[in-house]
Amino acid sequence: AEQEIRTVQVIFDEAESGSLIDFQVLSYNETVSDAPLLHATGKLSIDTAAAPSTLPLSDLQECCTEPVDPATVVNILAEQVRVDLGPSYLWGDAFWRGETGVLSKLRLPATEHSIEGYPLFPGLFDACMQGIIAYHADKVLEPAVPFAIDTFTFYGGADSGGSDLRELWCYAEAAADDRWHLHLADAQGRTILRCEGLLRRAFPQSAALSQQIQRQWFYEMTWLPAPPPAIQPTATEESRLWFLIDNSPDTTAALQGALQTQGEQVVRVLLDPSADPASFNIGSNGHLPATVHLNPQADYQPLFAALLDKAALHHPGQVMGCNVLYLCGDAAETEGDSLTPDQLPAHTLQLAGSLLHTVQALSHSGMDARLWIVTQGAQAVTGASLEKQASSTQAAGELAAQGALWGLGRTIAREYPQLHCTCIDLSPATAPAALAEQILQECRQASDLAMVESQLAYRAGERYVAR
Repeated sequence: AEQEIRTVQVIFDEAESGSLIDFQVLSYNETVSDAPLLHATGKLSIDTAAAPSTLPLSDLQECCTEPVDPATVVNILAEQVRVDLGPSYLWGDAFWRGETGVLSKLRLPATEHSIEGYPLFPGLFDACMQGIIAYHADKVLEPAVPFAIDTFTFYGGADSGGSDLRELWCYAEAAADDRWHLHLADAQGRTILRCEGLLRRAFPQSAALSQQIQRQWFYEMTWLPAPPPAIQPTATEESRLWFLIDNSPDTTAALQGALQTQGEQVVRVLLDPSADPASFNIGSNGHLPATVHLNPQADYQPLFAALLDKAALHHPGQVMGCNVLYLCGDAAETEGDSLTPDQLPAHTLQLAGSLLHTVQALSHSGMDARLWIVTQGAQAVTGASLEKQASSTQAAGELAAQGALWGLGRTIAREYPQLHCTCIDLSPATAPAALAEQILQECRQASDLAMVESQLAYRAGERYVAR
C-alpha cells in the first residue's frame, strides 16, 4: 500500500546439486502479524562468465533510425502505464526505433545519490525496459509490469568492468511470445548485462487506479468565499462581559478600544509568567479592571467567576454571560525575535496549554460562555504556503505554533459543544483596526448558534469558510 513501510528480505537456499542457489524475495510489515508477501523466485548461479560479445553499436544505429522523444516515453508511462518516474529513473537520453527493436542512449540522471558502491545502479534496469515503451510509442498501452525472466547475466558495472555509467547504450529486441531480450553496454560496446526472455504481463486498470481512488477517500478541507454574516442587533440584546486573552498585543488593544467605544464591559487578560499563580488582583472597588495579569499556569476559573460577579453588580437581576476571545499572532510579537527550532515546542505548549486552561475553566464554571480562537496567517486559505502568507516580520515558527491551536480548536468544538468554539484566521498583513472590525463582525452575528461557522478566515477583506 502507498506510504506503507515494509521490510524486504532475500532468502537463499543452496540446491541439492550445489550448482544453483534458489532464492526468494519477500516483504513484510513489522507492525502486523500477516504472512510475508512473496514477490519473486529464481535460481542463482555464481560463475566466472565467458567474455561476452560486444554490442554492435554501429550496426544498430544503421537499422534503428526512427527517433522517439524521451518526453513521450515518460508521458506514456505516467498516463497509460500509470507509473510516475522519480529522478533516479530518468536515464533515457534518446531512443531510436527499428523494425525489431529499439536502441536507447542512457545517461546518468541528476541525482543526489552517489553511483559509487553500486555494481548495478538502482533504476538502471528499469531504464533499459523503457525502450519497450518507446517501441510501442504509437500505440495505446495497457498497464503492465515485468513478470518473468528466462536468464539475467550481469558482467559487471563501472566498479568491476571499467565501464562509465555516464553514457550507456541498451538494445531492446522483440522476441517470440511477447518476450524481449535486453543488452546493456557502455560507450565502447562492452557488455554490462544481458537479459533474455523478459515477459511483461498486463494487470487490470482498476488495480492501477486503486491508489488514486483511495487518495480521494481522504478528508480534505477547502476554503470557499462566503458573504459576511447578517448583524441584527435588538433592543433586548443581553449584556455580556468580554474577556480578551492577550497573546496578540496590537490586535487586542484595537479590539478593546472598539468594544469600550460601544459601551461594552471588557477585561484584557495579560498572560504574565511572572504573576503569582495562586492569586490575582481585580481591585477592591466596584469597577471592572481594564487589565488583569494572570500566570499561564494558574487556575483561570476563580478569575472568570470573580469578574462575572463584579460585572453583575452593574446589572442586577440579569444572568451575565461572557464572550471569551483567545487572540494570538501579531507580527510585532516576533519582530527581531524569531523563534528558533529549539524554542518552538515550548512556545507551542504555552499557547496550547493556556487555551486548554481557558476551556477547562469555562466548562467547569457552568458559565454562559462563547469561545473564539483568533490566529493570524495560520491557515493556507488562498493556496499560498504559510511562509508566503506571513509578513516579513512574522516567523514561520509562530505560524506553526498557531496551527496547533486550530487542531485543538476542532477538538474543543466537538468535546465542548456548549462553548460553540469558532476558529478565525486573519491576514497578518491587515492593520489591527481592520482586524478588530472583522472579529466583531463575527462576534455580532445573529443569535442562531446552529448557523454559526466553526472555522472561517479573512484574506484581503474577503471572508472564507471551511468546507
